[in-house]
Amino acid sequence: MLMRHRRTWGVVALGLVLLVTLGVASLAYSSGGPNAQLVRQGRVWGGGGTDPGCFVPGIDFCRTGSTNFAIDAHATGNGHAAYGDHMSGSGHSQVTCLAVHGHNAVVGGVSLTSPDPSRVGWLFAIFYVDGGGPGSGLDLESPRWSGPPDPSGWPAGFPYVCPSPDVGDPAFGLVRSFLPISRGDIVVQDGLSN
Repeated sequence: MLMRHRRTWGVVALGLVLLVTLGVASLAYSSGGPNAQLVRQGRVWGGGGTDPGCFVPGIDFCRTGSTNFAIDAHATGNGHAAYGDHMSGSGHSQVTCLAVHGHNAVVGGVSLTSPDPSRVGWLFAIFYVDGGGPGSGLDLESPRWSGPPDPSGWPAGFPYVCPSPDVGDPAFGLVRSFLPISRGDIVVQDGLSN
């Protein structure tokens, strides 16, 4: 009888040691802060605006007015499970795809609100390039490529799979052409290179 109680207490003690060890390990992981936990994610965040100008390389499109935007997009390092928000002027869009390679990124999603109510539900893609640190003046933004959610007008898998952040998808008209961000900052994090 005494032997059985010793074994039971031994099993209970071992269980408590394992529970405490897991608790300490969990606390150590969570105390690393959000940056330690997010370092393996692909991310694009920031905000600012562009001044009027023509996109380069030339696509025969010039903006005649200033723009303002905010972006907060996250995905796994390989681009899965994207989420976030993109705000531009009075429009709000939900991020559904993100592809990052080095300092290049493309964000895609669905328009939730728009100054033009007929465009709610349209899909969009925007290419960003992060050219350096805060205030470097080298961050770039492409036009907001948008269109109805007709699968024949977008690359396969879009809006849940983004085109290449390095070359776009010229067959669907998604070309990399940019204006410099004149105020604000974009940060691009490639989760696979960290």
